[in-house]
Amino acid sequence: MKPGLMGATLMAWSLCAWGQVEIEQERTRIDDVRRHQSALFAEQERACQSKFAVTGCQSEVDARRRAVMNGLKRQEAALNDKQRAHRGVEQMRRSDEKARENAARNPAEAASSSPESSVRAEREKEHLEKVKNHPAPGPVAPTRVPGATATTVINETQRSKGRDAYQAKLKEAEKKRAERDKRLQERGSAPLALPLPP
Repeated sequence: MKPGLMGATLMAWSLCAWGQVEIEQERTRIDDVRRHQSALFAEQERACQSKFAVTGCQSEVDARRRAVMNGLKRQEAALNDKQRAHRGVEQMRRSDEKARENAARNPAEAASSSPESSVRAEREKEHLEKVKNHPAPGPVAPTRVPGATATTVINETQRSKGRDAYQAKLKEAEKKRAERDKRLQERGSAPLALPLPP
């Protein structure tokens, strides 16, 4: 095997492994954003129930939900494209390894197939360039929705603030639960009497 082809194969394999990690991190981020946005929209729908014009309010929430979810679907589609490209590189690497194993077993056959391996190396190199130059999906772009007053963008600091607030609420609930249990124990185990009928 030529040294350049071996380097390209190793580079393809390392890009593929690194790319898979990035893709999985991006999928996790998209799932987090989807869960957060779904919770926000569910809360907005509950708020609509208290308004006089429930249908109009819910229609606006549905329009905003569709816009945000469509943006997330577009990002997932870009990730799927990138993952397919990585699988193509991986398949080319496996084919190359198989060709090298066959060449090692049968050197006479390897001499006749060398033009094919150079074509394969060129294809692999071109594919690597495409994968390398392919734009990675970025963070969630703010989506403007007709009738919406503001856009919602979640970043890591907002996420950590939300986690901290959630942990504080959990601690407060545990504290209240302990206080209630203490009060119940102090009262004793005698059941409370029901009021007498009039």
